[in-house]
Amino acid sequence: MSVSKHVSWGRASGCVGSAQGCGRGWAALAVWVGLALGAANAQQPGLGDAAMDGAGGLVDPLHENPAKAPIEPPSIRFGLQAEPVEAFALDPVNEQAWARIHAEDTQRALEDKVVRYGFLRALGLNATAFGSWYEIFGVGHVWLLDVDVPDALGVRLNLTDMDLPEGAEVFVYSPDAPQRVWGPYQGTGPFENGEVWTPTTFGSRVRIEYFVPGTSTPDAAGQAESHAYAFDLPQDLQEVSFQVAACQQVYKDPLAEGVGLEGACHNDVTCYPAWATVARAAAGIGTINSDALFCSGTMITTTANDQTPYWLTANHCIGSNGTAQNSEIYWLFQTSTCNGTPPALSSVPQSAVCTRLSYSSGSDYSLLMVEGVIPGGLGWAGWSSSAVANGTACTGIHHPDGAYKRISFGNKVSGAAAGFIRIDWTDAPTEPGSSGSGIFRNDTQQLVGQLYGGPSSCADESYDDYGAFATSYGNISSYLSAGSDDAYEQNDSCAAARTVTAGTYSSLVLKRYSGGDEDWYAVRLNSGQTLTLTLNFTHANGDIDLALYSACGGAILASSTGSGNSETVTYTHAGGSAADYYARAYLYNDTRNTYSMTVSLSGGGGGGNNNNCANATTVGNGTYSGSTSTATNDGSASCGRSTTSKDVWFKYTAPRGGTLNVNTCNSLYDTVLSLHTACPGTSGNQLVCNDDCGGSPCGGANSCLSRAVTAGTTYYIRVAGYRGASGSFTLTVSGP
Repeated sequence: MSVSKHVSWGRASGCVGSAQGCGRGWAALAVWVGLALGAANAQQPGLGDAAMDGAGGLVDPLHENPAKAPIEPPSIRFGLQAEPVEAFALDPVNEQAWARIHAEDTQRALEDKVVRYGFLRALGLNATAFGSWYEIFGVGHVWLLDVDVPDALGVRLNLTDMDLPEGAEVFVYSPDAPQRVWGPYQGTGPFENGEVWTPTTFGSRVRIEYFVPGTSTPDAAGQAESHAYAFDLPQDLQEVSFQVAACQQVYKDPLAEGVGLEGACHNDVTCYPAWATVARAAAGIGTINSDALFCSGTMITTTANDQTPYWLTANHCIGSNGTAQNSEIYWLFQTSTCNGTPPALSSVPQSAVCTRLSYSSGSDYSLLMVEGVIPGGLGWAGWSSSAVANGTACTGIHHPDGAYKRISFGNKVSGAAAGFIRIDWTDAPTEPGSSGSGIFRNDTQQLVGQLYGGPSSCADESYDDYGAFATSYGNISSYLSAGSDDAYEQNDSCAAARTVTAGTYSSLVLKRYSGGDEDWYAVRLNSGQTLTLTLNFTHANGDIDLALYSACGGAILASSTGSGNSETVTYTHAGGSAADYYARAYLYNDTRNTYSMTVSLSGGGGGGNNNNCANATTVGNGTYSGSTSTATNDGSASCGRSTTSKDVWFKYTAPRGGTLNVNTCNSLYDTVLSLHTACPGTSGNQLVCNDDCGGSPCGGANSCLSRAVTAGTTYYIRVAGYRGASGSFTLTVSGP
């Protein structure tokens, strides 16, 4: 009989408010620090040969820069004197309930080798009935509440119905360890669905802070004091814009009982230095599922060795994307010396959130992308898609029963079903909690499968079956050539900077590895024009920073290196002619994150460099302001009697075919617009012109025009005035 090797950490127990059902889980993850196998390579198969190899590689030592100041919740950041904080205390679990829980744990271990470590409890909290509001004068308001879960070793909270106003943030942490803060959570949450499970805070009490920015007036004494609101709470703060629907109570410590819950037959991985780099791969991952599971897995390399955090585990461990999204990873849960004292689980680094990319029950695999920040010193496993011959010596590294890292040795034998390989153990088995862990060839230390299950235990060191990587490879090979990137690559250096104009650019990707994958952008500014550049991202998935340079190799003119979910720089070009500036987006930590970028341009546009068509300002979709008051004439149009009017020029390149719409709505004088294929002097270059919109999209003396455009073609927009009129204008460009 084949028995699955996952450990249950929780079970539905009257939970509410979860879009993914009632449950809590852990799954373990194994990450491989690459061996000294030489440079990463892809051994291209011969014609008709399906074999492929990926060599592992060490993480670049530059992966971790010196630590920045930690994120601080608002109460600490602004010195709020709020102690003691109001607490919502759950009732302790009574003796009868504990007896039932332990009986269920014992029975389930006999039936399917599941060990439960935690369970769910309903809460249903909001600020209307619980918590206290405080005012931080001149800054905003903070709502505080502690949730007290008696006898809990750790707590996870389920936030639901999130719809936070702009600038509002939620932070979650243990009041005994405020240096490890989860958040800030903003808007409708990291998945934009109004829900999130926070990672575990250790201890029985967890604190929630909800911060709403805004100005306020000091008290009569003019002192910037903070105080609790008992009455007269502002109307817009009557309710918190989220619910605390449920929590998960962790009630068992995997190291509490002697050598732990696992059997006494296991080998401490630290005692085998030949496997030291592979050993640093194993980690634990907690998930919210119908039960709470503990599994194992392996981070695997791409043939480009670009350190994309792909993680391979068993499909029966991570059975949905929702389960992956509520996951939390525990890294480096292992001894530092042979048979030494393992660290407390609460002391090892945590990463929150994964995304499931591919899965199959045919070889029982799930391939995940680790979204949360990973610590330095980890790595990526090499792999082989070749079939494994009988008799091949293999090694597994795993977390039996959720305990610290162990190592097992065996040989590949026959007897497994199609899509699987069987390992007969010669020294130490696996246990529940080992599911999904990698099995490696001894000769190359390359991964060849992930644990499905089997009858082995300390009482029966027999065999286990693994999903064959040779079978899984056909489904995931497209991921393993290189991690996904954005359409602006390769813009990894200033010399390769991509030119951008006003607008918002989404789904951008940053990586950080030895080859480097910064993102560079070039922006042209006119005289007096101001650039505001903003990056938006999830800080918990990687700290992105931003800098603006005067030129390639030039001085840094502005930078933004905070620890929030956005970075912004602003700069005004004071020169007399147009100039290019260069923006650098880069990861300060982690190996991968995604972001969006908004480019805003304002001011300039008159009497400066775009007074002449030859120096036309490059624009994209967006709104621009300018003036023709000090401009001269550089062209003509067949409408609006603007042949000799003062004018300025803009240049637009169509990214694709469609309709280009341009207007001067909200301008302060009688404008004339025209669209050209070239600058003045080219016969027949005018395509269309307009004097007055006639009411749509605006009326009065504003101008508007529409024209079908061709992808990749550059067009010139002239802003002039009726019968010599000039003044300030607003130009709006809306293209395909």
